[in-house]
Amino acid sequence: MAIKTLNIMTESQITKNRISEMAVQAQAARAQADRTDIGTKEKFNLLGAAQTIEVSISILKNSLKKDASETFIHDLQHNTADAELKHKRQRQSVRSEDGVFLPSWEKGNFALPNSIIRSALFSSCSNPLTVTGHQKIKTQGQNAIILDGHLVDYDRLVWAALLTIAKDTPLAESPDSPWTTVTYWQLATAMNINFGTSAKKAIRSSLLRLMSARLEVRVKHLNFNLPQLVEISLEEVPGRASRKNPDATTERIVFRIPKNVAELFGRASWTKVPESAMKFSDLVRWLAIYYSSHAQPYPLPLKDLYDFSGSTCGMAEFKNRLEQALKKLAKEETPEEIRVKSYHLDPEKKTMTVKMCRWTHQEA
Repeated sequence: MAIKTLNIMTESQITKNRISEMAVQAQAARAQADRTDIGTKEKFNLLGAAQTIEVSISILKNSLKKDASETFIHDLQHNTADAELKHKRQRQSVRSEDGVFLPSWEKGNFALPNSIIRSALFSSCSNPLTVTGHQKIKTQGQNAIILDGHLVDYDRLVWAALLTIAKDTPLAESPDSPWTTVTYWQLATAMNINFGTSAKKAIRSSLLRLMSARLEVRVKHLNFNLPQLVEISLEEVPGRASRKNPDATTERIVFRIPKNVAELFGRASWTKVPESAMKFSDLVRWLAIYYSSHAQPYPLPLKDLYDFSGSTCGMAEFKNRLEQALKKLAKEETPEEIRVKSYHLDPEKKTMTVKMCRWTHQEA
C-alpha cells in the first residue's frame, strides 16, 4: 500500500512563493508600460499598478528578515519627547509611533543620501548613455548601486524637491499609506525653477523616469531593495472653466516616498545640499553637490571623478570640462557655501585636490 506524503509548506516558504507570484505580476505590468503604442497617462497607471505590487513585495521581504536590527532607521521609544525627536531627526531617519520619517533639514537646503551623491546614478552628462536592464552604477567606496531604468541629471532635482515636500509626512509602509498631492507649480516652486509649459513637460517626463527606476543599494554592508524612489499617480481635477472649455480639467501629482528610502538616510549617511548647488547643471552641479558631502580636501584620481560623475566623453575632454567647472565654482559671485577656494591637478599622480571656502579650518 502506497503511503501518501504531505507536502507541508512553512510560513516562510508560502511567503517566498507569494513574492515570486507577485514579482511576475509586477513584471507583466511593467512590460505593458514599455509598449510604444500606449499614451503617457496609461503608462503612469500601469507603472502605478506595478509599484503597488512591488511595495507589497518589499513588505513581505522585510518580514522574512531574521535580524530586524539590520536597519539605519533609528527607533524611538513611545514616550520620546518632542525635543528628542527633533534632535534625532537632525541626524538621521527615525521610526516613531506615527511612522517612519526622513531626517529634517532647514529651508534653503535639499537633502540627499551620500551613497547617491557620490555615484553616477544621476549622470552629469547632457546626453548620458541609456541604461537598460540591470547595470552596476559607478559609486565611491564600498557602496554599490544597481539600476534597472534610466535617470538623468534633472531627475535628481525633481526627486530632491519631492523629498523636501514629504520630509514631515510618514513614509509609505503599506498600500494603505497616505499620499501627498501637489500641483506642477508647487513642485516647480520647491525645485526653485520658473514654471511654464516647458517646465511642466520636463517635470512630467522626469516623474515617469523616477517612477520606472528600480534600485538595489548596498550601504555599509547592508542591502536594500528600492522598487521605486517615489510612488506617483496623476489625478485629474476640475480646472479653470471657460466658455470654450466649460469642462476644463487640470492634472495634479499624487505621490508618496517608500519607507525603504529612509534606509539611505542613516547617521552620517546623508548631506544637506544648499539650494544654490542645484541651480547649476551638468558637471558643475554634480561637483557642487559632490563636494557638499565632504568636510575636508583629499586627492582624488581623475578616473574616479570621471566615473562617479557619469561622464562619457574622452579623458582629455573631461579634464578640460573639470577645470572649467571648477573655475566657475571658484568665481567670486558663487555663493560661499559652494565656492571653490582652490584646486590642484597633479599631472604625475593624475589626481585632483579641491578645497572649499566653507572648510575654514583648512589652510589655503
